Amino acid sequence: MSQPRRGRRYARRAAPAGLALTRTTIRTPDFLEGVRAALVYKDRTPTWRRASLGGRTLPS
Repeated sequence: MSQPRRGRRYARRAAPAGLALTRTTIRTPDFLEGVRAALVYKDRTPTWRRASLGGRTLPS
């Protein structure tokens, strides 16, 4: 099988997965906050939402 044909087949399979990942990512509050801080107000001071650890602490 030729390389271009193999590449097109891979792209057809990978494109929907990439689109789904992009749609999921841009809907997260932290992504929107980063866009706000970098592009809208240009203050470069995002206020991130921390994920809940469910009562656990991070290792030192």
